[in-house]
Amino acid sequence: MKVVESSLWLESSAHSADAIPNPLCPDAFVVKIFSVKPLTIHTCKLTDEHASALLAALKSRNWKPREVPYARFAFESDKTNIVFYESGKLVVQGKGTAEFVEFVLEP
Repeated sequence: MKVVESSLWLESSAHSADAIPNPLCPDAFVVKIFSVKPLTIHTCKLTDEHASALLAALKSRNWKPREVPYARFAFESDKTNIVFYESGKLVVQGKGTAEFVEFVLEP
């Protein structure tokens, strides 16, 4: 996961321990805000049994199949691409990766 840092200037006479004073304006200070970028890629190894179950789940949900070199199967949706390679590696990519991992792979 990649952490993104941004700063927010707040006007206040009270300073917290984590605040950084603003040298240009003594009544303002900076509060550091950290956010985590959403998951857009996930890779893992699957057993043949898990791969078969995933293939059945993707077919039953009407995902669009596609051709990918060296892949046993590959599917796409409007937000996510799924590729299961002959090596046993699964690659999930796209804006819907976090939802796919949470609701399809993990249950």
